[in-house]
Amino acid sequence: MSTGRETPASRETLIEELARTQSEAERETILAKHEALLVPEVVAELLKKVVERVRVDTHQASALAESALLIAYKLGGKEEIAHGLRAKGNALYASGDSKGAVHHHDQALQIYFELGNEKEAGRTISTLIQP
Repeated sequence: MSTGRETPASRETLIEELARTQSEAERETILAKHEALLVPEVVAELLKKVVERVRVDTHQASALAESALLIAYKLGGKEEIAHGLRAKGNALYASGDSKGAVHHHDQALQIYFELGNEKEAGRTISTLIQP
């Protein structure tokens, strides 16, 4: 009998499943089946995974970033949305879309400033000035 909670191992498996998605519909299906992924901690975890994955597989990094943003919008929290936007910006930059990356990073930065979250604003600025 399922308790509705995901174990860390199964969460990791689901995140890898999200990394392999190629459409929003696929991501929506996974999230509908596994509502335990709809928590702020998963958005933060996906942001970290994007940073790791951009060095290995930009397509998977992009899918993870899209997943982070999708979850963030479903949750509706400003900090989660900013994390999702930064993840998307990181993935876009790694894919060669500098203009899109700056757009998403700028949106994230505005939200972090709005929230008074200087630590995350600083991280976002650092990302913006990387060569």
